Amino acid sequence: MYRATGEAKYLEQVRREWKGVVDSGNVLIHGAVPEMFAPAIKRDEGCSEADWLRLTLDLWELTRDPEYLKQAQITLFNEFEYNQFHSGDFGHHTFTAYGVGAPMAQAWWCCTFAGLRAMVDVDRHAFRKEGETIWYDLPVDGQYRAEGFEVRAESALERHGSVELRVVRSDGKRRKLAVVKPEWATGLTVSGELARVWKAGDAVQIVYGMERRMVAKPKQEERAAVFYGPWLLAVDEAASPYYFDEPSHENRVDLGLKAVEDRAGHFRMTYLPGGYAMQPGDALLRPLAEFTASEVFSQVEFWLPTAIKNYK
Repeated sequence: MYRATGEAKYLEQVRREWKGVVDSGNVLIHGAVPEMFAPAIKRDEGCSEADWLRLTLDLWELTRDPEYLKQAQITLFNEFEYNQFHSGDFGHHTFTAYGVGAPMAQAWWCCTFAGLRAMVDVDRHAFRKEGETIWYDLPVDGQYRAEGFEVRAESALERHGSVELRVVRSDGKRRKLAVVKPEWATGLTVSGELARVWKAGDAVQIVYGMERRMVAKPKQEERAAVFYGPWLLAVDEAASPYYFDEPSHENRVDLGLKAVEDRAGHFRMTYLPGGYAMQPGDALLRPLAEFTASEVFSQVEFWLPTAIKNYK
């Protein structure tokens, strides 16, 4: 209605409702919106995630408020990617106290269509033109086309923390490209000039600075979540089965993590098993988004058991 009429009251109503959802605690740590709101938070739902992502990206487009872009990327790089199953379908997962458990289900009759529709909007929001400047907003594969000029983005964010912008077609006019620094990035390194006369084949490399950051579990200070760049990290049963031995809720994790080479966001962590605290174990911590590729369901934990005061 706002787009049709231009009346600000409609946009302000949506902004108030959006903020109300966030403030109510119904947007979870990984950007998921539950199928039913609190106190009935039991599972995610593919249609909900797709609609939330699309709405948030549209609000970013209409307002350029960076809070919307920040929230859209949390959902996109975590819940949305995790919610797509190995088959390409979307569906739902059931929450546990500290992560995601069973059951899960693919829902091709609704969630799949909603998820695929959201992909179109993600592609549409990768680039934008503002004045004479072409902005690259989302560090994903995408393309910008205009009369006489075309540039494509190829993302290797999950491997090297980088994106390549390559000019496919140019009419020889001077143009300016600009890159949005995400809230999660510690900095940007750009190889090459972004304002120049471009020719087909010209490319620039963008490297996003990343580091780990911790988030305390609300009202439960002995639990923390770990992010690396845009990704929420988690331990899963398939890669670290012994971590989930009973009583795993009494595990204690050392967050002095050791990076795994050649894979962004992969870390080895030492933990003391709840059942035998004298024998340290070793588990793999990696982005939640990666678990979508497996055909075998795996229990996942991202609220890790540790004393907040013991880490920096």
